Amino acid sequence: MEDDDDDKPKGGVPPPPPPNPAGYPPPPTAMPDAPPMMPPYGMPPPGMYPPGMYPPPPPAEDDGLESKRQRTEESSLIPEHIFLDTHGPTKQITISVTPSATNPPVQIVGLPLTLPVLELKKRVEVAVGMPASKQKLVTASGLPLRNEATLAFYNLKDGDQLRLMVRERGGRR
Repeated sequence: MEDDDDDKPKGGVPPPPPPNPAGYPPPPTAMPDAPPMMPPYGMPPPGMYPPGMYPPPPPAEDDGLESKRQRTEESSLIPEHIFLDTHGPTKQITISVTPSATNPPVQIVGLPLTLPVLELKKRVEVAVGMPASKQKLVTASGLPLRNEATLAFYNLKDGDQLRLMVRERGGRR
């Protein structure tokens, strides 16, 4: 009588699984007792926040507007093209520039509304003697004038007053 022990594993070791059809070995199986991935040091696990902390807000939706917000004071200005339509682009205005509390205001006459602030600073340089690169012009409401903007952008009218300040550069002394 023959034994049918040929099909049984010898020594209690199961036979290797048959190769898959493509000839590649089977993928490794995950360890069932493996601990979950830990977040980086100092970070709470996902979904858990310490008491008093809340998850970060969702990212803001991009609605196609400018990437930078306008300053609060600038947002109250009339848009430049509307201001020019109302006052006329060729209108000449006079602006008073106060260099300091002790000096009297300097009148700058014959300024077109389309004049860039940098050109105004060059005219102030001739009148006062302060280099345009050192000047900071500020409106009566405290809004500093940017060099590339025009007088119409800031809604400047005939007789408006600007304060002249020394432009300070950063750095410690």
